[in-house]
Amino acid sequence: MHIKASVKQKRLGMHLTVLGLLTWECLFGCPFYRILGISCPACGVTRAWLCFLHGDWSQAVSFHLFFLPMPLFIFLFAHRGTDFLPKSRFLDAFLIGFACLLALYHFGRICLPGTQ
Repeated sequence: MHIKASVKQKRLGMHLTVLGLLTWECLFGCPFYRILGISCPACGVTRAWLCFLHGDWSQAVSFHLFFLPMPLFIFLFAHRGTDFLPKSRFLDAFLIGFACLLALYHFGRICLPGTQ
């Protein structure tokens, strides 16, 4: 199957953007926190994965409740609308629903004392 050059460029741009953001975070810390002074919606995901990989699942969940589906969410978002993963209303609804759930969880962690 032949893929158009514009689709390849879009896909490459999305992957480079994600890689650039991850590199930025590793080198300089979270840009969201640096600019706004509050934790980002994904704050704690890296620590949660490290705890999970070391077998401390309860500590992992305490760092971030949605750390397990986060890589899937990023993968689906980055490949949405490509030949690999064509656009669909179901996929869009899933991504929007997960983003809303993540936002609610984030605001709950910010607003409720002792949940950060």
